[in-house]
Amino acid sequence: MNESPINVAIVHCHFEPGGVTGVVQNHVDCLRSGEERESIGKIVLVSGKRVSGIRKSTLAHADAIQIPELDYDALAIDGLPSAKSSSGQSESEQSQTPKSSFERIKGFQRSDARHGSVAGQRLFELLDATLRHEGLRPEDSVIHWHNHSLGKNAGSPFAIAHLANAGWRLLLQIHDFAEDQRPENVQHLLEQTGATRSSTLDAILYPSHPNIAYACLTAGDADVLKEYGFPQSRVTTIPNSVRLPPGEMSSREAAIAKVAAAVSIAPTSKWVLYPVRGIRRKNVGEFLLVCQMLPDGFIGGLTLKPDTTLEAESYERWRAVAQAYVPNVVFDAAHHDNITYADNLSACHCVLSTSVAEGFGMAFLEPWLASRRVVARNLPTVTSDFAAEGVRQPNLYDGVWIPGEAAWVAEMKRQWSAAREQAWASLPADVRPHELDADAATGRSDAVDFACLPPSEQITTIMRSATDASFRKSIEELNTDLITSITADPPSDLIESNRRTIAIRYSPDVQCELLTNCYRALTSRSAEELDLIPTPPRSDDVRMMDLVARSHPFYPCRVEGHPVAQLPDDQR
Repeated sequence: MNESPINVAIVHCHFEPGGVTGVVQNHVDCLRSGEERESIGKIVLVSGKRVSGIRKSTLAHADAIQIPELDYDALAIDGLPSAKSSSGQSESEQSQTPKSSFERIKGFQRSDARHGSVAGQRLFELLDATLRHEGLRPEDSVIHWHNHSLGKNAGSPFAIAHLANAGWRLLLQIHDFAEDQRPENVQHLLEQTGATRSSTLDAILYPSHPNIAYACLTAGDADVLKEYGFPQSRVTTIPNSVRLPPGEMSSREAAIAKVAAAVSIAPTSKWVLYPVRGIRRKNVGEFLLVCQMLPDGFIGGLTLKPDTTLEAESYERWRAVAQAYVPNVVFDAAHHDNITYADNLSACHCVLSTSVAEGFGMAFLEPWLASRRVVARNLPTVTSDFAAEGVRQPNLYDGVWIPGEAAWVAEMKRQWSAAREQAWASLPADVRPHELDADAATGRSDAVDFACLPPSEQITTIMRSATDASFRKSIEELNTDLITSITADPPSDLIESNRRTIAIRYSPDVQCELLTNCYRALTSRSAEELDLIPTPPRSDDVRMMDLVARSHPFYPCRVEGHPVAQLPDDQR
């Protein structure tokens, strides 16, 4: 058994500010400070050129190397490698290299692969040479690759196959599935891999190899991989560690005075914080509607604006809706030079999350460490893990119910179904979900969950609630428990119980132990022993697309495209 320190190469397309970068930095910190830190040797962060999210404190514990070919395909000028590879081969010489093992998979047509397999070979050569240059070797190292299958870099799965065949041990950590309402990602993967069948794409994205293991943020996502056929020994749940945000946590009174001055609200306001980037899956329209129903003096604060074109278009649309109909909501609450996340969190009365999809759900846990309550839309694939660890969550809600006549309710359900079908319409029929998620839009004949409405109807609902007192009252009556959970003061024993539970169950030491156990399991066997491990059989009848669709409900706001729905011209 290998008892020497394990070197770790952590790989992602980029290290810009965001969820994956935060997880990676948590991992580095845990590996260097946890009780198992002596088990870890060199740590190398490998990514494309975009690395503005890496903190200096992280770089004090890990080296950072950029390989441009790792970044998103959409940012590449040309997906094909240059005329000379890293080994000096010309393109004609490269064509003589052994054929990829993927060509033996039924449904794979190399002639249709525009660059995925070629770019993957190039990426493998670069990674292999780079890691060896840094002193890492297959027998004493683990490549911890994040979100390899999301569809942002179609060469990654091919590079991973080559690395595994070359003896490198890999831990593939999935934060997000391309199959989870990201049809444009799946389409890109089909075009770039040459896959003509869903089962073929699955085999490329989720390779089964003795040198490969998988990790997920939640038990629900890990179950998807197990249902697909991976043995339990090859799939691990590694939740994030949770800690207080950087910065001094001040009293609520001092913090709200500081925040109020920055965002121009009364210092007596009760600050209802949504500490996220306002992208589509955060369901911003619902945040506006809920804030619209709150009593005078309650002010909603959405912290961060998106940084991509479509997400920014959606966000600015909701800003316009708020300016016209929900004046008690502040956008860009974190975009003030003198206001930190710690300030916003210290100032808040509670945290409110209306998100319809999360990879881990940090916003469900982090506020409790600051003694701030969380009210949130219930996401069972996320919240069930927290409950299993002992976190008490009495303020989860299952929907924001909008009343209506039977004909309107039926029409909204029809539009929901149409949006779901349209989201996947661009894909070949064989690749679309066959086993769709449980009908999130069904269940009542007198009301519809706001999140199941198309964005255009969400706008109409917010407008009507602002101008029709009886309609607004009927919404409030259907959602009394939700409003009360936001406005009431939480019991102190709940705050203290969750604070202690989260500090213990999601500590850096726990995460360090999980990580090192995964790394040891990969490096503890010799190459000869690994050759004896059988590859689990797979059936074409079990598809990742169906498994993911079954566990991740569909909501129209997630797939809204350009142009996004807007306020009527006469209402702007």
